[in-house]
Amino acid sequence: MLVQARGMTAWEALLLGGFFGALGCTLGSILSYALGLWGGRPLLNRYGKWIMISEEDLEKADHWFARWGDWAAFVSRLLPIVRTFISFRPA
Repeated sequence: MLVQARGMTAWEALLLGGFFGALGCTLGSILSYALGLWGGRPLLNRYGKWIMISEEDLEKADHWFARWGDWAAFVSRLLPIVRTFISFRPA
């Protein structure tokens, strides 16, 4: 209904929605990449307690990712929201 009220066709609304969705995803990815680049592990070590991540949790994640990381990255690239963050894995 809102699309018709604004005088847009369904195709125009679809393209506009796709554009803003892609823009939001790109900006979110850039923000999370910058957070990881300039904050990274030291940021998690210092402020992780505020989001309930302990040093033990980080160690467990490192060990789990060392074992399953390649498969986890492959499968997670297909999942919304997760695909944004799964690419930021340690080398």
